[in-house]
Amino acid sequence: MIRFDIHEASLWYGDELYIADGLDSAIIGVAVIDDVPRVCYSREKVIDHFMKEDGMSEEEAVEFAEFNVFASYIGKHTPLFIDDFFNTDEE
Repeated sequence: MIRFDIHEASLWYGDELYIADGLDSAIIGVAVIDDVPRVCYSREKVIDHFMKEDGMSEEEAVEFAEFNVFASYIGKHTPLFIDDFFNTDEE
């Protein structure tokens, strides 16, 4: 399977792909809904990012992400924030 980083993928989608600054590590893919491409982020990875990179507690990171990231709306290209809490690792 060929994998691209989000900046390479943006070559396919052009200016229609809105990417949140600093959260590339939380991207899990791109969804096309009604012919509109939208970047998909892991909610858990966004929260982890704020805990690791900004030194927030889990409670602070959740509150910050909920208010400043997940609730943001920038039009029909607004990224999607997905709960990806399902364990896919083999034990």
